[in-house]
Amino acid sequence: MERQTDLWGRLILVAISAIVAGAEISRTTALEFFQTPAETGVRFCVPQMAISVQGTLQLFDDPDVLEFPWICRNTTSNQRLPI
Repeated sequence: MERQTDLWGRLILVAISAIVAGAEISRTTALEFFQTPAETGVRFCVPQMAISVQGTLQLFDDPDVLEFPWICRNTTSNQRLPI
């Protein structure tokens, strides 16, 4: 019985030391600071939509056009896509 108590005592000490080590790692590395893309010089890019008007691409900037029926094509395979 004494050996079993000794074993439990050692297991508890191992568990306590693991908890203390984990807490230390959490305190020191959980909140690492990093630079945002803007701070590193990466420009913010927003894709623009273009429409084909008589075979020429024009930037989409007319909100009234949204009322018309649309045909979308996959530019890589020229398939029609559902909207």
